[in-house]
Amino acid sequence: MKWEYSVQMMAPFYGTVKGKAVKRVDKVENIKGKKYFKLVTVFSEIPGMENDVEYLRKAEDGIFYISEKRMDSPEAIMIPFPIEVGKTWTSKYPIEDELIDIKSSIVGFETLELIDKKYDNCLKILRKGRYQLMNFESIDYRVKNIGIVKGIIKMNGISMEINLDKFSR
Repeated sequence: MKWEYSVQMMAPFYGTVKGKAVKRVDKVENIKGKKYFKLVTVFSEIPGMENDVEYLRKAEDGIFYISEKRMDSPEAIMIPFPIEVGKTWTSKYPIEDELIDIKSSIVGFETLELIDKKYDNCLKILRKGRYQLMNFESIDYRVKNIGIVKGIIKMNGISMEINLDKFSR
């Protein structure tokens, strides 16, 4: 599977920068006796954005995540099952050399209109956390059998938005 996104980053004194991100399933790997999909994300035209590798698995009780940067860390729950509006949970996510608490909640389901496509029944997830002295917030809009179609991240005056341009299996 492959996802192609338009990326727009806005920062004070720096302005707006536009670029691309491509996320693809690279392979399936066995980690600690469980099957994970290795996802590779490559950014282009966005200064300072590092490429990323993460591992995801789907189980009866949710979708779980491990960062390649912290393979020694326990997996974090991205989305618990069953999906229920109002459900909240806290997971530890690796950022650089730290594990930080991310508080997540299922906000609801919305219809989302991007430039050339309309997505009905998007799962909206809000995540909040604090890294060093910075608070951050992200909102993901996810569609069943596709994944993230839109994402917004805000941290201390900097915001980044991704919008799905193309998805292929």
